[in-house]
Amino acid sequence: MINLNQKTYSQPIAFILTLLLVFSMFVPMQFVWAATGKDVSSFLPDPVVTLKVGGPSGTEIQDGDELDLTKDIYISIVLPSIPVISDDSAPTQYVEQNDWAEFTLSKSFILTGGLTSVPLKDASGVQIGTAHFDSSDSSINKMKIVFDGEEDVFLDYKNVSAECSATLKYDSDYPLDKGEENTLIFIDKIYTLKVPAAQISYELTKRDGQVDVEKREITWTVDIKGKEDGVEKTGLSLEDAVFSDSLTDVGKYIADSFYVGSSLV
Repeated sequence: MINLNQKTYSQPIAFILTLLLVFSMFVPMQFVWAATGKDVSSFLPDPVVTLKVGGPSGTEIQDGDELDLTKDIYISIVLPSIPVISDDSAPTQYVEQNDWAEFTLSKSFILTGGLTSVPLKDASGVQIGTAHFDSSDSSINKMKIVFDGEEDVFLDYKNVSAECSATLKYDSDYPLDKGEENTLIFIDKIYTLKVPAAQISYELTKRDGQVDVEKREITWTVDIKGKEDGVEKTGLSLEDAVFSDSLTDVGKYIADSFYVGSSLV
């Protein structure tokens, strides 16, 4: 025998279960959307940026210093004051979880080791956020700090500060001219750095003199090999180069007899 009462009530129950399932799917989506945060770049105090050659204990780079492109650059970024709601100063503008700030970096440098992000931590090692490095723009690199630490950091902590560091290397896709000044931007600092000029050297080899007895002349040939930064290279300029040789006890120089290649000097 068919139970008509049971059949009558099964449809509303199924409908309620369906509604519960639909709501459970949509609630997390609203939370993810809200977690994108807001841009706090306008009121976040300026970071303190330090650049060094040779790692954390290396030599700090100053404006106007020459930059050795063969060496990695260590960068330290300190946020000395991150306003949060529990600060005693009761700030009207403060950082909340998942807020973010964006800064500018030079296009000529990229993170080493294939990294795209580094952690932002306070002095005790608590993670306050993550610094993401974005090189998608063809003209400049950007660093976006997302304050994605635990929620209690932004609700219960006071006097929050944080630091991140990374090692950068020269990106050969964006060449800097040797011996010329180049402007590099690292967040709030603009460096006018001069890439060291190439070291040019010459190696001279004098051949045995060719004697013309009838003309009472001796012709010497000197082979010159040029090197740039220790590597042999053709086509180097001889502009302002000085060539000298002692003619003592040899004879008198004959005018218009000095040639470089086929060109009379």
